[in-house]
Amino acid sequence: MLFRSRNYITGKFERFLHNNSKPNSIANNSTMCVIEDDSGYIWVTLWNKGIDKFDEKQNAFEHYAFDDKSIKGFNFNLCNKIAKNSKGHFLILCRFEMVDFDPVTKTFRKIFKAFDDFNKQQAFNCFISVCTDSSDHLWLGTWDNGLIHFNPFQNDWEQFLIRDKLADSQNRIHSIQVKSGSELYIASLKDGFGIFDITTHRFSFYRHILDDPYSFPSNDNV
Repeated sequence: MLFRSRNYITGKFERFLHNNSKPNSIANNSTMCVIEDDSGYIWVTLWNKGIDKFDEKQNAFEHYAFDDKSIKGFNFNLCNKIAKNSKGHFLILCRFEMVDFDPVTKTFRKIFKAFDDFNKQQAFNCFISVCTDSSDHLWLGTWDNGLIHFNPFQNDWEQFLIRDKLADSQNRIHSIQVKSGSELYIASLKDGFGIFDITTHRFSFYRHILDDPYSFPSNDNV
C-alpha cells in the first residue's frame, strides 16, 4: 500500500489500496520504493507488478509492466530499489536483473550480465542496492557478490569484493551513496560502514570493536 501525508500538523495519512473493481487503483499493495520524476510525478515500484505512476490531481494510478516471459528464470515485474540518472531515466532493480525505464516515452530495456551457468548468472545479478554517479555509471550492491560497477555506454561490468573482511562477512551491500566524485559510501552486512575509492578500487571500513566504546556501534548496516 501507499501512504500520503495530508496534514503535517495532525499527522494524518491518506492510504491507497489496490481494489479489483477500480482499474485506476494502485496495482497491488506490495509497494517497495517511491521516486519523483523530473515533471513532479510520483512513481512507485511494486513487487510482481512493475511500476505505477501516481497522478495526484486525478488521484489515479497508471500501470507499467516489464515482463514478457521471454527470458527463462527472470521476472522483471518484481521491482524493488530505484535510482534516477541525469537523463531522468529510472534504474529499477528487479529479481536477478534491472530495468532502464524512460518515464517520458514509457520505453524500457532489460539489463543483466549473462553467464553460461544459469545459477552463477542469478547470483551475480542479485542486486539489492543502486546509485548513479556523475557519469551516469551504475554502482550496484549485491546479496553476496560485493560491489558491481556497470558502464551502460560500453556494456562493461566490474566486480569488487571485500577482501579485508571479517570472518562472518557475506560481501552483502545493502546501501550505496555517492560521497564525492571519486568515493562511495557503503553500508554492508557484517563488515561495518565503508568507503569505496572509485579510482583505486579500495574499500576502507569503520567497524565495531569489542570493548572499544569509541568504535563504530555495529557492523550490521542495512
